[in-house]
Amino acid sequence: MSINAIDNAGQSHLQRNLKHLVRDVRHEVQAETKELRAAGGSREQIAAVRSATFDFRDSVQAASREAGRGAAYDASGVAQKLTLAAVAFTDALKVINGTAGGQAPEVEQPPLPAEQLANGSALDVLA
Repeated sequence: MSINAIDNAGQSHLQRNLKHLVRDVRHEVQAETKELRAAGGSREQIAAVRSATFDFRDSVQAASREAGRGAAYDASGVAQKLTLAAVAFTDALKVINGTAGGQAPEVEQPPLPAEQLANGSALDVLA
């Protein structure tokens, strides 16, 4: 089995999991929106939640597309984009709920390898 076959399998697995993530978030938001409607939430508030969800979906899909470009991809770049998408989504929901303004949570950054390896290298997985 070639290195490219291993990378393509990894990309496929990543893309499938990103689709599941978006689906799970969508289902949670649908349940919360249903409860918000029952509690008398405004249409503007519900529309804002849906808009934030669509923005999150678009950000995750962009990370997924980037992971699927060619036989080599930067896994740490994908992880960083997912982190930024999750933080932006959370911040948007805080603004909608009126709980924004607190300190931003500390986001742990993955350690950088001491030596940059060629993309697609089997050693990238071990680094």
